[in-house]
Amino acid sequence: MVAEFSLLLAAVAAVGLAASVALARTGARWSARLAGGLCLAALAVSLVPVASAWRAADRSGASLSLSGYFAGLSTSVGERPHTEVYADVGGRKLRLDVWRPRGEEAGGPAASGGGRAAAPAGAGRPAVVMVHGGDGPDVPRSSTPRWDVWLAERGHVVFDSDYRAFPKGRWKEPPGDVKCAVGWVRQNASRFGVDPSRITLLGQSAGGYLSLLSAYSAGDGRIPPSCPAADTSVRAVVAFYAPADWTYIYGQGPNLRTSPWFVADGREKLRDMIGGTPAGRPEDYRLASPITHVRPGLPPTLLLQGGRDPLQPPDDTRRLADRLSAARVPHRLVEIPYADHFFDIDWGGWGTQISRAAVADFLAEHGG
Repeated sequence: MVAEFSLLLAAVAAVGLAASVALARTGARWSARLAGGLCLAALAVSLVPVASAWRAADRSGASLSLSGYFAGLSTSVGERPHTEVYADVGGRKLRLDVWRPRGEEAGGPAASGGGRAAAPAGAGRPAVVMVHGGDGPDVPRSSTPRWDVWLAERGHVVFDSDYRAFPKGRWKEPPGDVKCAVGWVRQNASRFGVDPSRITLLGQSAGGYLSLLSAYSAGDGRIPPSCPAADTSVRAVVAFYAPADWTYIYGQGPNLRTSPWFVADGREKLRDMIGGTPAGRPEDYRLASPITHVRPGLPPTLLLQGGRDPLQPPDDTRRLADRLSAARVPHRLVEIPYADHFFDIDWGGWGTQISRAAVADFLAEHGG
């Protein structure tokens, strides 16, 4: 996350450099040289992510906005979603927040207009089922409201979904909940003016993983939805820094000690989640890994990954992209060289600007 704010650090360093020049004029040359050297070093270091971001933007065809960089520091959206219960599983009510294009009444028939990407009359709007990141029970459904509002402004109906957060040894429950949410959206599509054939799954981190696994295993009885759902298929899937191969990641565990997926020796969390080690439960590790479900005919996939992510190995995401290529699944990998985990929390940051452009292009082509 520090790299996303590097331009602000550069501004502070530039001010400090100017102050050191002024200090030198007062005769305190030794102090001025020391302060100036430190500020100059900070300025040089802080400009590296900026240069890297511009190169990445150029490669991906995105345009970066300096005014947008500073405007993105606010997290307020000034809007509130409508909340629905989509399932009652084991006595727990699972909910989703519904974000509608402006001007449409929550929970009622879709109004006309309200978004730049409005669907033709009678066709229904495209929908995005958002799956939040984090693996704790207290993570809010709508943990990235600026993404919700941005997608709604582009004409999508957005559903931020609850799920049970990886109970020990019961790894099938969270993807089952996500499938249940997709099935609920399909069953209630006409109520929200949604085209059930144009649903995209989108998630970050753990949510990206669940989006991939749920999309790739739709119809697979080994990972069933947690509620009655006739059809849980989606048109497309977008995954930010999402684990793809748990066996591979388990082997990287000693290098991922800071990850929320790993504690202690780097692999304890994963052992708790799946119920053992890859050696002891090889089939569970394979079945729980999106990469093992790759085959021709999967939904088009957009992968977004930070090149310096200390939590999700970039090589894991690259391996998934290679497997999708081999299966001829339409996909795109956008890697932001300097970025780390959850880089898109900073709405105005260079990584988020690049990601927004990629998501917009991808949804226009594949998500309806």
